[in-house]
Amino acid sequence: MKKKELLEMKKMQATTHMLHTAEQDEAKDDEIKYENHYGYKGTRKITKCRYGRYFMAAVEEETLKVAVFTRLSLRQKSREPIYEIYVNKKEKKYLTYEPETKKWRTAKINMLSWEGLYYLHMYEEWQTDATRKLVNDYFDTGKNLNVFQAVLDFQSAVKEEALYRKHRSEIEEIDATMKEVPELPKNFDDWVIKNCFKETLFYERERPYRWPKVYCTHCGQYMDAPTVGGAPKHGADIKCPKCGVDATYRSWNKQKVVEEEADVAILQRLNDRSGYILRCFRTKITRRHNKGWEVAEFRKFERERERLSLDLRSEEAFEYGEYKYTGVERWCHQCRHSQWGYYWRIGKALMYTPNLRRELKGKPFARMDLKKLFHGGERKRIDATYILGILEDFPFVEYLEKSGLHKLMREIMEGDVNRTFFDREAPRINEVLKLNKQEFSRLRQIDGGQNVVQALRYEQNSGDRLTDGNLRYIDENEIDVANLILTASRTGMTMQRMLNYLKKQMDKNEMRFEETRRLYNDYLDMAEERGMDVTDEIVSRNARMREFHDKYTEEKNREENEKRDREVEKKFPQIRKDYKRNAEHFAFETKKYVIVVPKKASDITKEGRRQHHCVGASDQYMAKMASRQTFILFLRKKDDKEVPYYTLEVEWDGKIRQWYGAYDRQPDKEEIQSILNQWTKKIEKRQLKEQREQIKQTKILAAV
Repeated sequence: MKKKELLEMKKMQATTHMLHTAEQDEAKDDEIKYENHYGYKGTRKITKCRYGRYFMAAVEEETLKVAVFTRLSLRQKSREPIYEIYVNKKEKKYLTYEPETKKWRTAKINMLSWEGLYYLHMYEEWQTDATRKLVNDYFDTGKNLNVFQAVLDFQSAVKEEALYRKHRSEIEEIDATMKEVPELPKNFDDWVIKNCFKETLFYERERPYRWPKVYCTHCGQYMDAPTVGGAPKHGADIKCPKCGVDATYRSWNKQKVVEEEADVAILQRLNDRSGYILRCFRTKITRRHNKGWEVAEFRKFERERERLSLDLRSEEAFEYGEYKYTGVERWCHQCRHSQWGYYWRIGKALMYTPNLRRELKGKPFARMDLKKLFHGGERKRIDATYILGILEDFPFVEYLEKSGLHKLMREIMEGDVNRTFFDREAPRINEVLKLNKQEFSRLRQIDGGQNVVQALRYEQNSGDRLTDGNLRYIDENEIDVANLILTASRTGMTMQRMLNYLKKQMDKNEMRFEETRRLYNDYLDMAEERGMDVTDEIVSRNARMREFHDKYTEEKNREENEKRDREVEKKFPQIRKDYKRNAEHFAFETKKYVIVVPKKASDITKEGRRQHHCVGASDQYMAKMASRQTFILFLRKKDDKEVPYYTLEVEWDGKIRQWYGAYDRQPDKEEIQSILNQWTKKIEKRQLKEQREQIKQTKILAAV
C-alpha cells in the first residue's frame, strides 16, 4: 500500500443523519463494576452515552477504507473522520491516517486514542446494515461482526503472524513446551471446589420455626441447625454435623453474594517425559442468593507456569498476558505488565494432591504421605517448588518419617538445616545422620531435631554422655549446641556440666537460656581481661556470676567514661574558656528552676550519660558550642541543682532548637514551655542591651 494512493481514495464525510443521531444521544452518569483476569475488582463512575463510535466504509479495487467518527467529533459539527483505516487483505497490511495531525499510525484499531471515551466495550457502535455487510464480505468472515471487531480480528491476525516471524525462535520454543502440557485431571474443578475454599453453612430463618434448616456447601446436604451453642449466628465458626468440616455460618438473607478466591497449583509430568510443569490457577467461587444455595459459579484463570527438570529444578517460567507490546495475549516468558523478571518462581498456593503419587512415580520419596506433606485439602498455602527441591535434595526424608523423626523432618522441609549436616550417600538412615545405632535409638525416643543430633555427635567424639533429660531439654528449648560446645571448651568443662551450670544460673537470674549463655560469655571475656584463668572452677563455676558480671561491667564503663571525658576536655578547651561569658549571658532563675551553663566539655558528656540521650555521645554538640554556633544548657530544679532534669540546645539570641529530659521525653511539658518562653524573652532583652553597648563602645573608639 502506497500512502499517496491511499489518500487519493474517495473522501467519506459524516452524513446529516449521523450528526443528528450524535446530537440526540445525551450522556448520563453511570457507575460500572469491573474485574480483571487476576480477580481484582472495583467500581468506576463514568458519563456514558449510547454510541461511542460511528463507522462508514468503502472498497476501491482491493483496498478497504473505514472512516471512524466519534460522538464528540460529531457533536462539534465536524464531518471529517478522526481516523481513516486502510486495509489490504491480499497484501496482509493495514495503515491508519489521522487527518487532524496528518500523521500515519500503525496501531491496531483498539489501541488508537479515543478522546472522551473510556471502557469502550460498554458503548454501542453506529453503522448501517450495508456498511456492516460490506466489511464482513470483504474479510469473508462468514459472520455478521460489527465493523470494529471485523477490522480488529484482521489486524490481530496480521500482528500475530508478524510477531511470529520476528520472534520465531522464542515463540517456537515456548509453544513446544506448551504443547507438552497435559490436560487437567477430570476432577480438578470438583476437587478445588471441595478443598480450596472455606466451607459455609447457609441458613435462612423460617418462622414460626425456632431452628432453621441449614445447608453445607461441602457435603451438599440439608440438615437441622445444631442446637448446641444457641441459634446460628452470621459469621460464627461451626463444624458441619454431617461431614465434620470446619465451616462458617452465613445468613442467606444478610449476604446476597458470597465470593472466595484461592491460588491453586498442580504438578504434572510433561507429555514428552522431559520434565514437569507446575501450573498456577487463580480460582474463584461465587454463590448468589437468587440462584440458591446449591448453585456455585466456579471460574479459574491460569496465569503462571513453571517448567521443572526431571530432578525438579526450576528451569523456565511463563506468564499468560500481552506479548512484547503487541496486543497479542499468549504464553510468554514475561508479559508486558509483569512485575517479575524472567527467572521468578511460582510462589505460595494451595496444592492439588490426588495426582502426586502418580506423577512422581519412581522418585525415592513417592511412597511418602504426599497429601499430608503438601497439606492437600487443608487450605494451607505452600511453596511447591521449594518443597519439591527439598525432597529431591534430601531423598532420605521418607525414612525419617517412617522412623518417627517428625521434628527433624519438619526442620528439613522448612529449610532450617545445612545440607552438609548429612551424609546423603550413606546406605542407612542412622549413617546419614552420622550416628551409631544406639545414638539413633535415643534420637528416635525423644523425636529430636538437629540440635539433639549435634549433641549426640558430641557424645560420640568426646565420650561425655548427656542424660536423656538434658537431651530433651536441648530439644524443647532449641538450644544451639554448637555455641554451647564453644562456651564449654573455653572453660574446660564438659557439655553436661556446662548445661547444668547454665540451667541453675538461668533459674537464679530469671532469664532465658540463650540470654544466660551470652551473659556468661561476657563474664568470661571480662574475667580474661583482668588476667583470670577461666578454666579455674572458682572463676568458671562462680555461683554469683551475674553479680560479678555487673561489677566488671560497671568498672569497665567507668574507665571508658573517664577516658571519654578526658578526650573531650582536651579536644574542646574553648568551652571552658567561654564559661564566664556564657554564664553571664544565659543566667536565669525562677522560684522553682535555674539555668545551668556547663563549665567544661565533660559536663556535657556526663549529662548525656545521666539523661540517656545523644547530647554527649557524639562530638557534634560540643563542636557547635566551641565554635559558638549553638550552646548546650541544663535546666535544673532549684532545690536539687545536681540532678539533671532538662537539656537544652539554644542559640545566642535565645532561640531554642530542642529541649528534652531523660530518654528524650518531656515531663511537665506545658509548665517547662512557659518557663522557657520567659527565659527567651529575657535573653532577647539582654542581647539587645549587649548590642547597644557594643555600638556605644564603637562610637567612643571612633571618636578617639
